Amino acid sequence: MKLRLRFFLFLLIFCSISYRGLAGNIIISGHAPDYCGDSLSFYYLPDPFTGNVENAGSVKVNSEGFFKLDFESKIVRQINLDIDGFSGFLFVEPEKEYKIDLPPKVLKNKSDILNPYFKPDRIRLGILNLQEDDLNILIKRLDDLFYPFFTEYALNLYTNKPRSNIKKFELFIDSSFVGFNHPFFLAYKKFKFNELQYLKYSGAKKQLLYAHFSSMREASNNPAFSELFNRVYKRFLYNFAKISEDDEVEKVIYISKSAVELKNLFKKSSYFESDSLLELVLIKGIYDELFLSDFPKDNLLVLLEGLGKSTSIELHRQLAAYIKWKVTRFDPGKSAPEFYLFGSENNRVDLNSLKGKYIYLNFASFQSYACQVQFPILSKISAEYSGDLVVVSIIVDSTLEDLVVQQDFYGYKWIFLHLGDDPALLKKYDVRVLPTYFLLDKNAQFINAPTIAPTEGFEKYFKREILGLD
Repeated sequence: MKLRLRFFLFLLIFCSISYRGLAGNIIISGHAPDYCGDSLSFYYLPDPFTGNVENAGSVKVNSEGFFKLDFESKIVRQINLDIDGFSGFLFVEPEKEYKIDLPPKVLKNKSDILNPYFKPDRIRLGILNLQEDDLNILIKRLDDLFYPFFTEYALNLYTNKPRSNIKKFELFIDSSFVGFNHPFFLAYKKFKFNELQYLKYSGAKKQLLYAHFSSMREASNNPAFSELFNRVYKRFLYNFAKISEDDEVEKVIYISKSAVELKNLFKKSSYFESDSLLELVLIKGIYDELFLSDFPKDNLLVLLEGLGKSTSIELHRQLAAYIKWKVTRFDPGKSAPEFYLFGSENNRVDLNSLKGKYIYLNFASFQSYACQVQFPILSKISAEYSGDLVVVSIIVDSTLEDLVVQQDFYGYKWIFLHLGDDPALLKKYDVRVLPTYFLLDKNAQFINAPTIAPTEGFEKYFKREILGLD
């Protein structure tokens, strides 16, 4: 009986291990007493250019400083972790465990908190259980050799000094990694070599650029591919329209708005050997022009939707859908992101509870002079139009107590909320500068996003354009 029980337990353990092997589980663990009680959220970038993030998993550091995250991935990925003053990364492979060493905890100072453009220091996360042939070691060794040469080569190129020998450098790199045949690393190395080749193309030579990279294989999980891809295909549609002899691109964008016609236009060229790369380039081309050009937004969105529907590649379908959401989420009639924050009277306020009046929503700080000069006018607007408009200020200052002290000191009477419970709200509203203002209708849907500030004539605009008063 005991023998049968032992066999059953062995079989159960074996099956569990086998299942994990098929699933592609990855474990990230560590001991970081500085972070006791903190939640660590690991993420990756699923595509090369939008900045969209996918959550790999979150874990809370226990009271003794230990944490362990178990998640699934069937491919190699660069995993990222952002905590206050740093943004760390490591490369992970299916069926491996990584014991990481986090740097000492450093909180952002007040100026960093108030700076929407703040970027934390980018670091490689320390890994305590690495083997000599681990992917993280190989990539670090390559980067340490590559970037000094790349910088020197680019500097010499643009200052018309004698250039270093690329071929000789590539042979040196290859000889430095003899016997290391990891497919992801080999692809990473190849993309880095191609980055050096890219530097040769400028001015009139740009028309040769696309043909040279026509055989590039899509590898959206490889950051070296992403870097090269964004260099080579920056504003592709715009650049192609400049170098083409006729107006084929403009005709598609302005007249036919056909994704099939757009794809066929480039299939006739020698610029792409694979439909996969062509589709990704066209999606990026539309994405760039949605933010940077005068091409009609609606026409570009029709083309984007067509590419999403016609593709057989799931990543491209998801990418087209995400871009459409990203560029239309603040359009008039779109619902504003929900929030549920503590107010100055220590009560919770949610967006839904504000419906029934127009909402003049702003993100601000008592520490910012640019915000402070707006507050007296906001106070007047709040009192003057209280029957039709509710003014809401979401304050990013350190604590709720700071907010209360400041509001009491100045005697402001409109709704003040503290961001502390939901710092991700800044990204949801795409707040890049303080203050930023939004005007919502009575159903908490966008009218203008962003809208004009009090000092720019908001009261006059609201009275005439929204209320219809002289």
